[in-house]
Amino acid sequence: MPKQAKFEDENLLENIKLDAKHSVKVLDSIDRCILLGLYCSSQRKNRIIKLSVNNDFSYTQIVLFKPKIWSIQIKTLLLNSTTEINDQQKVTSALEQIEIILMHYEKLPRPSNCLDYIFSSNLEDRRTIQHNLGKIYFDLKFFQSALIVFEHLADLTKCCNCLMKLKRTNEIQKLVQKKLKENPTPFLYCLLGDVTLDNICYEIAWELSNHSYAKAQN
Repeated sequence: MPKQAKFEDENLLENIKLDAKHSVKVLDSIDRCILLGLYCSSQRKNRIIKLSVNNDFSYTQIVLFKPKIWSIQIKTLLLNSTTEINDQQKVTSALEQIEIILMHYEKLPRPSNCLDYIFSSNLEDRRTIQHNLGKIYFDLKFFQSALIVFEHLADLTKCCNCLMKLKRTNEIQKLVQKKLKENPTPFLYCLLGDVTLDNICYEIAWELSNHSYAKAQN
C-alpha cells in the first residue's frame, strides 16, 4: 500500500502532531469514507469563500492514520496531492505522490482486494489519474512531462497542445497527417488547420462532415 510522500522542506510538518493529552482514533472503513465526503464538501465551500486549505488537512490525516483499505488510502493521497499542488512549498512532493500511486497501479499484488469500498471512496480509474497528472503538468508549464503522459494516453489533442507550447509545429503536422492517412476525419482536418492556419483544411472538414461539424466554421 503506497504511503504519503515526504516533504523536502524541513520546515514543514508531514503530519499533524498532537500533545500527550490527545490521541487519534483508528476509524472503521465506512467512517473514513464519510470523512472523505466531508473533506470534499469542505473543499467545494472553500473554493467559494477562499478559506485556507489547512483547515481541511486534519480530515485526510485522520483517514491516513493506520490505513486498512487500499481504495480509501489511494483516494485520500490523491485528494491531498490535488490540494497541495497549489502550494509552492509542497508541489514537488504532491507530484511525486501521484507518480508513486500510478507506479503502484502497475504492480498490484492482489487486484481483487483493491475492490473493497471502491465506490464508497469514489476512487478514479488509472487512466483518469494519468490524465489529471498530465493536466497538472501542463498547468505548471511542464510541457515536456505533460507530452509524455498524453502520448502514453494517445490523446492527440493534448499532445498537439503540448507540442504547440514547445514550438514544435513541424511534429504536429507530421503527427496529424499520419493520422489523416489512417482515418481522415473533420476533427483532424480542423486540427491541421489550427496548426497551419490554412483555411482549406477547414473547408475540407466542412465538406467531409456533410456540413455538420461546427468547428470547421469557426
